[in-house]
Amino acid sequence: MAKITGTINRLRFFNEENGYSILMVEDDRHEMHTIVCNMASPSVGTKYTFEGDWITHSKFGKQLSATTITPMMPSSIDGILTYLANGPIKGVGPAIAGRIVDKFGEDSFNVIENTPSKLLTIEGIEKGKLKDIVDSWNEHKQSHEIIAFLRGHNVGPNRAVAIYNKYKEKTIEVVEEDPYRLAFEIDGIGFEIADDIAESFDIKTDNPTRVKAGIHHVLEQASGNGHCGLAKADVVRQSAKLLGVDRNAVSDSLDSLKKEQIIVLEEMGDKQLVYLAALRFAEERTAVCLAKLSGESVLESDVETALNNSDISLSPSQKIAQEIVLSNKVSGITGGPGVGKTTILKAVLDAIVIKNRILKIALAAPTGRASQRMSESTGLKAETIHRLLKFNGQEFQMNRDNPLDIDLLVVDEFSMVDIVLMSRLLDAVPEECTVIMVGDKDQLPSVGPGSVLRDVIQSTAVPMATLTEIHRQSADSGIIVNSHAINNGQVPEHDDDFQMHKRSDLEVSKKKLLSLLTKEIPAQTGIPSRDIQVLTPSHKGEMGTVKLNTAIQAALNPNPAKEVVRFNVRYGIGDKVMQTKNDYELGVFNGDVGWITDVDFLNKEVFIKFDRGLVKVDFNQMNNVSLAWAVTIHKSQGSEYPAVIIPIVSEHYIQHARNLFYTGATRGKKLVAIVGDGKSIQRSVTNNPQPNRVSGLTERLYDRFDITPPAPEEIEKDTDEQQRMNVQSATAIGRVLKL
Repeated sequence: MAKITGTINRLRFFNEENGYSILMVEDDRHEMHTIVCNMASPSVGTKYTFEGDWITHSKFGKQLSATTITPMMPSSIDGILTYLANGPIKGVGPAIAGRIVDKFGEDSFNVIENTPSKLLTIEGIEKGKLKDIVDSWNEHKQSHEIIAFLRGHNVGPNRAVAIYNKYKEKTIEVVEEDPYRLAFEIDGIGFEIADDIAESFDIKTDNPTRVKAGIHHVLEQASGNGHCGLAKADVVRQSAKLLGVDRNAVSDSLDSLKKEQIIVLEEMGDKQLVYLAALRFAEERTAVCLAKLSGESVLESDVETALNNSDISLSPSQKIAQEIVLSNKVSGITGGPGVGKTTILKAVLDAIVIKNRILKIALAAPTGRASQRMSESTGLKAETIHRLLKFNGQEFQMNRDNPLDIDLLVVDEFSMVDIVLMSRLLDAVPEECTVIMVGDKDQLPSVGPGSVLRDVIQSTAVPMATLTEIHRQSADSGIIVNSHAINNGQVPEHDDDFQMHKRSDLEVSKKKLLSLLTKEIPAQTGIPSRDIQVLTPSHKGEMGTVKLNTAIQAALNPNPAKEVVRFNVRYGIGDKVMQTKNDYELGVFNGDVGWITDVDFLNKEVFIKFDRGLVKVDFNQMNNVSLAWAVTIHKSQGSEYPAVIIPIVSEHYIQHARNLFYTGATRGKKLVAIVGDGKSIQRSVTNNPQPNRVSGLTERLYDRFDITPPAPEEIEKDTDEQQRMNVQSATAIGRVLKL
């Protein structure tokens, strides 16, 4: 390994969140070197020994990538002055640093360390500032010692900084007591990394703390895959394999976790399920709240006046659906594109509002784009569920003890709502409130655990109008007709507004995609390239978001007036970007799309124009912003675009699925263009994996509503006929009227 000992001359870059640093370091021969490393608090004037490997950066040249960093405090008067003057110690700037060095010389560090009260003789240092100086000195020194401790226990520099930033002076105590705690409390540290750290402390394979952490990890992984729980047999088998222990050790730890109320074991049908306690609570709370909300509607309505005052014309089946929704306190509308969900919703709202003029209505959706669409279609204010519940990044301020002051709640894009968000939402809904759920059960399930909409429909507990009939005004739309064809397992046909561009070669497909985006579609339709959204199944590969964004950026925004490279991504004025993490301080949320309007190098900020206004994003926060020329189909759910281009190619074989294809195809308003090979398109239509998420919500609803579960053959029969129009009766729950 290469080694350089030198003093930090300049900070080229420092990310406080993860400690990533680019430093200019001057060695003892006064030669300058670029060092890339992770440090808790690099300071100009500080001397270190850096060890690592030389690398060559395409833009910045030769750099030392340091993995071992050893602090070496300066001993000369000039070195001490430079160190103190450059601000690593709170309360000490150039002026006070000069006075300290003038008085104590080479003994300055010793005075701060051992006899800090002597600093009170320095002009400008009183007791309050002295405390700041001492505390800052101790923390600065401590951070190096703690990070050195972590490095000795299999912790890389990046994660060492993250751990120190979380626990500060308690880091060593926490890590020694329970290294597995890191897996649950620090982003980026999973069970495997915590297990490596634990190994350095000689924690035995069958240590109960390790086994319990492994079980928790298995359940967390299941949750990440959409499951609310797992069969006990699966938990035991997977945990034993992960940990390398016998199954008896896992069973013993399951009992301990149950006593500690971290997990819940529950008989569900013919299986015993293991839940993380929070997910089991969310399921139970959802069932309880829906049962409390059920019953006849308490809101008056005037359908005849509403229809006479509008240009809405309802078909007989839509009128039945309208009656179902108006007759019940909690109900739902589900169906694909063009079947009249929005029409019914407008008719219902008009009928209620006419009769209840002081009605307090809340409209909400899981994402910002979905709530914006909802507002446009209804003419009423809509917001995200998180904003409705006043989530501040830590907790939901609207809850059971502080319920929403509303009479009517309408939630759109309900297929995206997971079980945790569902329970939080219902917890804040007053019992006298009417709730209407609107969604498409055939779209992708929620990213979070559970399949709430499907479970609610299957239970028959909530009166649900399920529409499949395409209305006359939509029948001429190739997008709507072909979207339903995909959902029925049929390969879509080429149409003016649903184009099929089949290419056998991946490289040729990519060239065609770029041509459609930059030339052909704008010329054909007048839709500018910036309003055309590329939707892809994956982040990976030639047709994944990463490489497509680079290629599209080069084609549409090659030479921006200003640009900055952050986290290996180039962001320039004119780039389309997406927020990937909720930021309640800035008021932007996961999925929000905006355009970069300026880059301020002095204040290190990027200006982004989102729908809700102009936002200034610090350079160090740009890891929460991605280029959005191309986004995944998952990220597009809840949004609509004037035109979309969807690559369906062999490299994304694992993502070929009907619900993914269907969801992407229903995002386009005026044009959908499919680019790819015939086999991949065929497989994306025929491969119809049904969501097989472990959830107990349906059974809990059966219990709360006193419903007799249908026989297995009845469930199968209903599945075979799911394409037919059906409306579940409010007065005879479980009875299905086929229209």
